[in-house]
Formats: sequence, structure tokens, C-alpha cells
Amino acid sequence: GISGGNSSPSIFQCIFTYNNSHFGGAIYNNGNDGISNPKIISCDFTGNNAIGGGSIGGAIYSFGKATGMASPEITNCIFYGNSSVSSAGAVYSLGDNGTCTSSINNCTFFLNNSSTGGAVYVNESNGGLAEATITNSIFWNNSAGFNPTFHMSSTGVGSTPTINLIHVLIDATDCNDIMQLSSGDILNCIGNLIFNSNPKFEN
Repeated sequence: GISGGNSSPSIFQCIFTYNNSHFGGAIYNNGNDGISNPKIISCDFTGNNAIGGGSIGGAIYSFGKATGMASPEITNCIFYGNSSVSSAGAVYSLGDNGTCTSSINNCTFFLNNSSTGGAVYVNESNGGLAEATITNSIFWNNSAGFNPTFHMSSTGVGSTPTINLIHVLIDATDCNDIMQLSSGDILNCIGNLIFNSNPKFEN
């Protein structure tokens, strides 16, 4: 929305396919000195792309800036085959002197791709807060040149971008194998994570 404005819609049972943009192939969610906390429920994000140099967020880009808040609740969604040339094949969260605390519940991320952070990317800068809490979700065959599933980055003293994983199935051998952490990054593996167990139903 506009600077200082509020916009927190509910987006329910929608299909986003083969959309292209530089920031957020399907949804651009900007809390610029305002509040933008959408509820995204039972949606299908397939084949969306963030294109061009420096592009971010193949499916969703959320950005809390100038003390604003952009914190989506994403529930029962599928992210399949989305991509970004630069960062976050599916979902990108940035707290830049603002807040972005994404909540992702009961979602599936499959075959998303990016240069960095194949599925989810969390970025914290300029004293902002950036955190993603992911519950009861599946991550399988996502890819990137660096950190194929998750990535975090930060600028500024005391920055601590955080990803919380709660009851998640993921194609990694253990929590230490999920991603390469940099100084200040926090990856919390909470509850019963399932590692390297193909989620496909068997006969």
C-alpha cells in the first residue's frame, strides 16, 4: 500500500500461475510505515517468477519498512515450480527498519528454484525484525546455487534473522544440514522434524 497506509486482505482459495514480476512474482506485500498483514489461505502458487537482475521472491515478497509491518499468514498453500533469478524461489521476508514476521502453516514447497534460498529467504537490516515460523510443512526438491531450501542474511549490528521450523518434513539429513548459517543467523529446529523421508504416498 501507500506509505503509512494499512492493507490486510484475506486471500482465499486462489490460484496464481505463471505470473512474472521483478519483486514478488504473484504477490507484492509492502508495509511501508503502515500495516500489511494479509491472510493467504488454501492458495496454489505454480510457476510464478521473479525476473531480472536482483529479482526477489518468485511467489511472494513481503517487506516491512520504516517502522511498518508486513507479516503474512500463509496457510494450506502449495508452492510448486516458482523461481527467482536472485533470491527466494518462493517466499521472501524482509524487515528493513520495520517488521516482517511471516507465519507459514501446513504448506508444501516443491521444485522451487533461485540463485540463493530455493524456497524461503529471510532478510533483516537497519534495526528491523525479520522472522519466519514454519509449521507442519513439507520442503522437497527445492534448489539454489547457495542454500537450496532456506537462506538468511542481515546487515547492521545485532541483526538476528530467524527461521523457526516446527514439525517440518525436509530433504536434509539433520538440522545442521539444512542450510549454511552466517554470523547472527538463527535456525531453530523445534518439535519432531522428519528428515529425508519422501512425502509421496506409497502403494
